[in-house]
Amino acid sequence: MEIRAERPHAYPKDLSAAQVNALQQCLDLHKIRICCLSGISGSPTHEAREASWIDSDRHRHEERIQYTRECLRLAAAMGIPCILTEAGGIVSRDMQREEAWDLCVNNVARVLPLAEKLGVTLIIQSEPGFLIESTEHLLDFLRDLDFHPRLKANMDVGNVYCAGEDILDSWMKISPHAAHIHLADIAVSKIYRYVPLGEGILDIPRFLEKVSDAGYNGFATVRLDFSDQKAEDVVTASADYLRRKGFLAKKPE
Repeated sequence: MEIRAERPHAYPKDLSAAQVNALQQCLDLHKIRICCLSGISGSPTHEAREASWIDSDRHRHEERIQYTRECLRLAAAMGIPCILTEAGGIVSRDMQREEAWDLCVNNVARVLPLAEKLGVTLIIQSEPGFLIESTEHLLDFLRDLDFHPRLKANMDVGNVYCAGEDILDSWMKISPHAAHIHLADIAVSKIYRYVPLGEGILDIPRFLEKVSDAGYNGFATVRLDFSDQKAEDVVTASADYLRRKGFLAKKPE
């Protein structure tokens, strides 16, 4: 499963070494493996204003850098292979896009030495309305950081579709650099809302076939629409759907 680096999951500043150890013991007891730490928020709670990589306030983007470093350390302590960060941030009216792009590249570059030292991968995704809003933007960003071995892509199927892209074309472009996948289905109304796999308009089986064809061997996590969905319901429905489609092992007798 994937956990968020915010309250009540695991906000780094809240956790002492003893608490991290207790959390790890709890996960081990229940045989749960954490495949990714989501550091998108950059704040204690999802409702708080997040610190952005490209905030025009220098103190704010320094907060993002420090938060990301804390996430990297927490991930290393818990054996989590990667942390997810935001898609650059929303470009403010008082900043040119080129200026925001250079600021984001330079700021992300500042955390990569620690990621390399700790052996944790920073993953970044595209998202509509953000600095990195398309697959091409994401590729350009990775290229501008010389395809650093500790900087990879997260393929978020819902984000890609809502940006007006074909998810199969996007996957073919980004797959050589992908270290994680967010699976989602989009409501028939085509609004930016996630529904359980198989209940929307996306061809999830065809996408997963392309993922398999590419030899991808990383994790794929199923996204929640956090507004009203219960995790246990989504997990059960998604697992049943993936089993029916042949992408998940059958339950033992």
